[in-house]
Formats: sequence, C-alpha cells, structure tokens
Amino acid sequence: MPKVTIDDSKGLVQAAGKGVELKSNVVIHTGAELSRKAKALTASTTLTVGGLYTVSSSTAGAKTLTFPTASTVAGSMFIVRNLSADATILTGSDSGIGSFCGTGAGNHASGSDHGGKLTMSAVTGASVAMMCDGVQYLVTATSGSVTYAGYPDVT
Repeated sequence: MPKVTIDDSKGLVQAAGKGVELKSNVVIHTGAELSRKAKALTASTTLTVGGLYTVSSSTAGAKTLTFPTASTVAGSMFIVRNLSADATILTGSDSGIGSFCGTGAGNHASGSDHGGKLTMSAVTGASVAMMCDGVQYLVTATSGSVTYAGYPDVT
C-alpha cells in the first residue's frame, strides 16, 4: 500500500511507504454528520441520525423522539427545538446505554441530571443540544427547563 498525503497545495499525493498523512485543514464527513437544514417533525418518531430537528404539531400533546443506540451514532450532534407549546420527550432506544447526561452541577447520585428519559418543557422555543459519545448523549446546552427520569435507565 502506498503512502498517501493530502496537501492543500498539491492535493492527493501517493509515494512509497505506508499510511496517510494530512497536511491541510480537513473536514471529515460520515453518516453521523450534522445536517444544516432542520428536519421538521410533527409526530412521535424514531431518529436514526444526528441533525437539527424541529418539533411542532397542530395536535396538542407531548411528542416522543426515540434516539438511536448510542454506539451507532458516535460523534453525532443532535439539536431538538420545540416550535409549539407541547412537551417533547426524548428517550434512548436501549436501556442503560443511550441515556442522557446533563453537564450541569446536578446530583449524579440521585440521577437529577441524567437518566434514560429527558423531557423538554412545554414552551415554544425550548431546545436541547447534545453530542453522542458512543455510550450516551451528553447534553451541552438547553433553553427552557428539562427534567431527567429513569435513572439509571428507563424501565
């Protein structure tokens, strides 16, 4: 196998040796990339990839978004925003792994900042941003209140 070098000025260069060397600013796209266009959701659904999701409906009531198994979307960013005044419930698709973990100074022992279920407040504009590390979803920011349940997982 030849050594491959990717360089801003020379492009892709093959030479004797082995491995890959990057000499440029590289953007890596995988199946887990964040879409720039919001995906509009109007009913409960199961998510399969990271992205920006807006939740709204003319039908009153909470909507449930089931997140994929964390190991299948490692490195993915998920952003969920309410466009109507209904609660949005986020659940992991597997018990124990795939749960949600807040980054605040909550009480880990009681599970007040993590669990298998995260409920966003029934407020227009409420949102949550999280990154998946392959084991769980790490909540990085929220707008509006969120509550965690199902410590350590949903039963």
